Amino acid sequence: MEITSRSADMQNMILSIKLDRSDYQENYETALKSYRKQAQLPGFRAGHVPMSILQKRFGRGIMAEEMNKIINSSLQKYIQDNGINLLGGPLPVSSETESGDWDNPSEFTFEFQLGLSPVVETALVYGIPVTAYTITADNEMVEKEFADMRRRYGKLRNAERSSSNDILTGILRELDGDSDKDGGLTKENLNISIEYLNDTNLKESLTGLVIGDKVELNPNLLSANHEELAQMLSITHEDVHHLGDRFRFEVTAIQSIDLAEVNQEFFDKIYGEGQVNSEEEVMSRIRTEMEAMFRRESDAFFSHMATEEIINGVRLDLPDTFLQRWIAETSEKEISSEEIAADYPRFANGMRWQLVENAIIKDNNIKVQYEDLLQYATEAIRAQFMRYGINPGEDSLKSLAQSSLQKREDVDRMYQQLIEKRVMSLLREKMQVSEVVVSWAEFNEIVFEHSKVHAHQH
Repeated sequence: MEITSRSADMQNMILSIKLDRSDYQENYETALKSYRKQAQLPGFRAGHVPMSILQKRFGRGIMAEEMNKIINSSLQKYIQDNGINLLGGPLPVSSETESGDWDNPSEFTFEFQLGLSPVVETALVYGIPVTAYTITADNEMVEKEFADMRRRYGKLRNAERSSSNDILTGILRELDGDSDKDGGLTKENLNISIEYLNDTNLKESLTGLVIGDKVELNPNLLSANHEELAQMLSITHEDVHHLGDRFRFEVTAIQSIDLAEVNQEFFDKIYGEGQVNSEEEVMSRIRTEMEAMFRRESDAFFSHMATEEIINGVRLDLPDTFLQRWIAETSEKEISSEEIAADYPRFANGMRWQLVENAIIKDNNIKVQYEDLLQYATEAIRAQFMRYGINPGEDSLKSLAQSSLQKREDVDRMYQQLIEKRVMSLLREKMQVSEVVVSWAEFNEIVFEHSKVHAHQH
């Protein structure tokens, strides 16, 4: 066997593999004998078909299969031994470049194209400028959250007339003209929190009502979230898309909330007994928790921006023609050249980022151990409980975290999340980062404007 290589260009290499009869004959004869033991042909007992008949009918296919095994293992060994970094996998150049006589097999030559991975210079990555945002929680937001806490831990009481902070219960009926629609949607015991409605006109129409009052409304305005609206109305997500806009709501109950008193009992309900002892401490905890939540949002945006700036700022030339052919030939379903061309820019940028990420991981020896995963899972579960004001013990958290690491797919997902988190943390240290302090409203405006520009570009 002889393997030679030549460069087609900076992004592509051609490997030529020459096989002599001695390279494949033994494997071919062994495979043919093995096939004979189980071969069944009319007129012959199983395992007793003459070898000459097997060779005539199946020899070429068996020989090709054994050659493929030898070629594949030899290719992989050559690539590994020579430190060739690939994108995708080897592809045959074309049947026209093959040489050899299948009717009188002796010497064969096959050619394969390799798509070469570009070299990533991490020093260039670290020199790219990017903006990172620190989001602060202002006093108004903290005070609003404190008021919401008092409402959540307050007491419900029946009210005679609805106000802007009340909860209405009633029957929702679909209309046809001025009458109930035959076979139309009816939802009993529908709860509507007036305070959380976004439509001003709807809020006004539901304020000042008494039990027995009826008001026409559009249920699509009850929630912008289709899943949430489907749950409210006890219908499917698909039904929401076909929901009418003329319904009548009849009030059957009105409930007001008396805010919880600000005392030690209230503090203990929120954070656990003795954890905080004053309104000022509660406000401080609220601010800390809000800014931790904001940090997750700003980290996610930094990750997006850093990735985008790196992909645009570091030139990584890919073997584009080869990769598009590789996608076509390895796709599980048939895909047209037009579909490949349309999706290829996204695919290529994803591959560029993966190359950069892998280089950063290798250069900085970034690793994730089991204890890292356990701590990461513990903090994620703790955050989930804290959203509902629950503070579980450390033993319970550790037990839940260990359980979450039982499934391989969950471990793989958390491993990738933690790797990405550590890569981004390192980039925030090493890139040319401009730190900007903004409010939550300012940050949302920045993200919105960026998304508009991004959508326009695409």
